[in-house]
Amino acid sequence: MIPDAAQKFAGSPGDSRAVSAAGGVPPSRPPSLRASGAESAACDDPGTVEAMPRFAALLRGIAPSGRNMTNDKLRSVFEGLGLENIGSVLASGNIVFRSDVADAPVLEKRIEDALALDLGISSPTLVRTYSELRGLVDSDPFPGVTHSSNTYLTATFIKDLRGVPDVLPGQLHPGGTEIVRYDAGARAVLAITDNSEPNSAGGFMVWLERSCGKGITTRSWLTVQRIVRKLED
Repeated sequence: MIPDAAQKFAGSPGDSRAVSAAGGVPPSRPPSLRASGAESAACDDPGTVEAMPRFAALLRGIAPSGRNMTNDKLRSVFEGLGLENIGSVLASGNIVFRSDVADAPVLEKRIEDALALDLGISSPTLVRTYSELRGLVDSDPFPGVTHSSNTYLTATFIKDLRGVPDVLPGQLHPGGTEIVRYDAGARAVLAITDNSEPNSAGGFMVWLERSCGKGITTRSWLTVQRIVRKLED
């Protein structure tokens, strides 16, 4: 465990993962994500890594300037959970991996717990399967439009579907953001922002967080495409 993370938890008595001041009980390690029984995904040969389902973990609030947020440290957390074929895309918290655990909420919870324990990062984690992201890209939600400095194409992934707003195609929001649609397969709101005025998407993001809570994370369309290509490597 990284010393800074240990100090963080030791100094946070309200956190259930904190080290007990009286008994010195160390925080528990999240169980390995090597699955068995009901948690195992159906695959032709469960013992073969290449047969395991492919996933992308989208972490919220990751910045390359964060000392414990570098890709090598993030990947080490996933390695510690027993995941396979781990890779990273850019420096914004996109980790791809294979696992024979098919339950996305189980993956999300154990990844979140391990990030907090190992790196002191409290980051909502949203897991999507390769097929969900491949289907999103194949649906071509932005036909004829190219992501640029003046035109932002984004996908905001949502964790708690109870907060999904009533999204209508063409709906406009503060700052000139137009909602294209909500993709049920990938659980993502797709939008186009006129960014001719810098930081135009701010009002839209405030609305999304107010509607859906903090369990959301946004990626540019170019990043989504890169994640899918990485999953196919």
